[in-house]
Amino acid sequence: MAQTFSLRRQEVVEKELHVVELKARWPALFTVDEINCEFQRITTVPLQPRFLVSLDKHHSKLIEIIRNKGGIVREKTRDILKVLDQP
Repeated sequence: MAQTFSLRRQEVVEKELHVVELKARWPALFTVDEINCEFQRITTVPLQPRFLVSLDKHHSKLIEIIRNKGGIVREKTRDILKVLDQP
């Protein structure tokens, strides 16, 4: 795993590949499990639980921001927000 990471990093840095090329060359790098593993390997912190805790902490403010938006955002989120308003 460590050798694979080194190879990927070397390829990304030295060859300056585009995202499309990276996805074709290293498809596993773009899976949720792989992203979580790499994040935890680098930071020693699990990504998904940390993200969900932060999302829970800030969800009311995010909903308020979405409610105050207009235009296409309001149209796309109207039905979702109606569900949240139900008791």
